[in-house]
Amino acid sequence: MAAVLAAEKASWTWHVANSPPGLLKRLDRAMLAVFCCAEATYAEATEAMANAALTVPGSVAGTTVPNPLQRIIDRQAMILARLGAELGLSPSARTRIDVPPEHESEDEWAGILD
Repeated sequence: MAAVLAAEKASWTWHVANSPPGLLKRLDRAMLAVFCCAEATYAEATEAMANAALTVPGSVAGTTVPNPLQRIIDRQAMILARLGAELGLSPSARTRIDVPPEHESEDEWAGILD
């Protein structure tokens, strides 16, 4: 659990530091937090899936079903794509967003997770 929280915080720090200046606003905090959670969950599930079979035994003897990790991966990918577009984190989304000049410094974001 602590590793996931560390991954979420690392994601937050990375996105705040690497987003175009003025793109993210304080009002985006909750949406960015959900994005970072989805990114951490996606990474954890993808890592687990790398060592797992694509299918697992089903409830009926002799049958198999898709590995439930794949459903988690797919769901997190959908969340990342949707929120990434909303937050302007994809190249195509950034072309549709007009970011006015910003006067806030990165330091104002630093205390949001604390």
